[in-house]
Amino acid sequence: MKPNQSIEQHFQFKLPNEYLKFVADIGDEIFEIPNTSISLYPLSLLIERNMTYDVQTFEPNAILIGQDGDLGFFIRKDTGDNIFELGLGALGSLEMRLKGNDIYDFQDKIQIEYLDED
Repeated sequence: MKPNQSIEQHFQFKLPNEYLKFVADIGDEIFEIPNTSISLYPLSLLIERNMTYDVQTFEPNAILIGQDGDLGFFIRKDTGDNIFELGLGALGSLEMRLKGNDIYDFQDKIQIEYLDED
């Protein structure tokens, strides 16, 4: 069984194609988006990170794929390749905000946001 198949089976969730390409490229290392403080997780950490933050209890249709401090980044069932954000303390109580049309669009938009903050 491929790693993504065991993840998909665990979460009962088909991972988006663009996301699968991205995690295949990063391998087993946490990916730091350049010039930001955002970490994106490899497949090998998804189950553990989601259990740590009890994500599926509060957001059963989402998977935490990365974070910036207490701000989480998610993919959701049935939303294609879209990437969302929400504070980890607000899981289940606030709506997630769309942050990118796919993992690559997300990274581009985040880097622009970080440059604008300087």
